[in-house]
Amino acid sequence: MFRVLITVGLTLIFAFVSMAVYTTVGTHTRTEVELQLHERLKGAHQSITHLQQLSNSATLARAKEVARDKNLVESMRIEVEGEEGYLKRHQVVLNIVNKWKGELTRRSQGAIDSSSGRLEDWQAKKPYFFNIIDSNGLLVADMNNARSFAKTESAKEYSNISKKYPILNAALGKDAESFYDVWQVGHQLLVGVSPIIEGDQVLGAVVIGYHINQSSEEYKRSLLADVGYFFQGKLQGSSTLGKEESVLEESVSQLLETYKRTPYTPIKVKLNDRTLLLRLGEVSGHKSSEKVHFFVAVNWSDTLENAMSI
Repeated sequence: MFRVLITVGLTLIFAFVSMAVYTTVGTHTRTEVELQLHERLKGAHQSITHLQQLSNSATLARAKEVARDKNLVESMRIEVEGEEGYLKRHQVVLNIVNKWKGELTRRSQGAIDSSSGRLEDWQAKKPYFFNIIDSNGLLVADMNNARSFAKTESAKEYSNISKKYPILNAALGKDAESFYDVWQVGHQLLVGVSPIIEGDQVLGAVVIGYHINQSSEEYKRSLLADVGYFFQGKLQGSSTLGKEESVLEESVSQLLETYKRTPYTPIKVKLNDRTLLLRLGEVSGHKSSEKVHFFVAVNWSDTLENAMSI
């Protein structure tokens, strides 16, 4: 009987000690996981902030590079009279646009040396949006539509781009300036705009645009965090969320309100089968757009489960 009591006592002591050790180690593991994820988010947040600034500058530099093309400047001086004049200018300018489209594509594929150190070469990719407009804001050539151009000065048949995007007038007026901006075109588009100038005359403008999260996908994946954007209070896509975007989108307003109160505190969000830890940031400096936010996110629940299983 005595031996049984001792055995039971030792078993209870062992169980108590085991539970205490498990609880202590579990608490320590949870704390360590939280700290590591917070540090990873902090690093990813800083990197994406710098990345976006660089992407903005590079997109603008690329528009400026095209606007300096001597052939483009000369082509924009073509006398335009009637539909034939508009067509002639369109064909010449479209050829130049296609040349630049091919150039940027070759750079993105590494087919030519793009390591010159020029800012416009950074992460060069084929643009999603590449238009040339004249000094009245009328479409001259569109990379995506070889038949699209303004046939008349009233532009009734085709596009008056400056009416759709009034901010373009800042690149066409007396004090013409280059700028970058974010536009809503069914998704979030980062654009660089640069006037085409000869002497003191503004001949038109170059507009180059990319999906805001198009540049450096490889770099973002190397952050070990999901990256996405909020524009005007709506989710505009992420790098890995996929179908779970719709679940996250339901929380956008709440996330932005929490960000305003505690901008540097990670936020936990429950999705379908996992919990994410997010950190938000704001992308600023655009010409007309406001409330452009980004987020970096890590999988909190899976990371903790893997750590606890060990």
